[in-house]
Amino acid sequence: MSENKKLPTLEELKGKYQPEELKDLTDEDILKIFEGVETVWDYNPTQIEKEEIPIDRYRNKVEYFKRYGIDDDTFAGDLFSLFWLRGDNNKAEYYFNLIEDKEYKEILEIKMLPFDLIR
Repeated sequence: MSENKKLPTLEELKGKYQPEELKDLTDEDILKIFEGVETVWDYNPTQIEKEEIPIDRYRNKVEYFKRYGIDDDTFAGDLFSLFWLRGDNNKAEYYFNLIEDKEYKEILEIKMLPFDLIR
């Protein structure tokens, strides 16, 4: 990245599904922009968990951010899935309740059947 180019802020990226601003940035720049954003990658998912969520197509947190930018529902959904898989019902319910998109919640419910956790 050019030294003269200003990094976008999280607020500038908010709501963009495919942030073009990220394509020319270095991994270091991306991690700097997204510092403090919680994702499934912060919890060291196993290979099996990566396949189940599924996030196995991304090698790391940087690739994940490049794909999703800021997508709070996706991040919360992946965190829900991780903790559901780990049997941590309290954390799973917390992240499930953060999801605003009702259709996405329904998809997660179907995917995670039997789903006694939230009901």
